[in-house]
Amino acid sequence: MHIDWSGISAEPPRPKAVLNMRVDYEVLEFFRSQGKGYQKKINAVLRSYVEQKQRH
Repeated sequence: MHIDWSGISAEPPRPKAVLNMRVDYEVLEFFRSQGKGYQKKINAVLRSYVEQKQRH
């Protein structure tokens, strides 16, 4: 089986900004308790907030 990749385009991922930020201890502990990838989850929550604000 041959796959034709000539029509595929891929955008490189946008670089992430490095941030040193203060959050409530309980908030950080909640996300850390979710396990590996907790920083990505924090980012997803923030992204969702931004998208909701941009819609209104």
